[in-house]
Amino acid sequence: MRRARVAGKIPLNYSDPSQLYRSEQLLTRLGQLPPDWNLAYSRKLTEQVQGLWPEQAKLLAQQWQQQLSASTLSDDALNGWHEGMLKLQEMTTQLNALDGQKGKYITVSELKSQVFAATQAFSKTVPVEEQLRRMSIEENPEMITSAQKMQTEQHLKQLITNYSMLTAGQ
Repeated sequence: MRRARVAGKIPLNYSDPSQLYRSEQLLTRLGQLPPDWNLAYSRKLTEQVQGLWPEQAKLLAQQWQQQLSASTLSDDALNGWHEGMLKLQEMTTQLNALDGQKGKYITVSELKSQVFAATQAFSKTVPVEEQLRRMSIEENPEMITSAQKMQTEQHLKQLITNYSMLTAGQ
């Protein structure tokens, strides 16, 4: 009987064909889990512990809530893209209004100020899509820095935590 270890250190028995079938079923189920399944599971576990041992579980529940709160995006990071888009929309509206009026112009200084405001809003956080794009243009994946990987992973986790907190109980 030959056994092998794979990611996650799950022993596989290659001589047992049912092992492959069970693995396929497990992969299918894992693929169907929501992105925040680990947080939902943790939330339910915390609730269960609180129900069983209310007094003893207070500290655990408090620590879990603090950990969850610390794992979310800041309001600035969460709203930066939206604010940037609002600034661009304001600029578009102003330019469109001026376009219809003969002899009305926006000064370069006014335009620079509006572009600066939009840039500031966008720079509050780099969207995860941009982080992934930057990683994807690296010809050698081994050259992607660990800091870049950690920052992108943290951002994804923060987004999933925010998603989980917004959809909890639904």
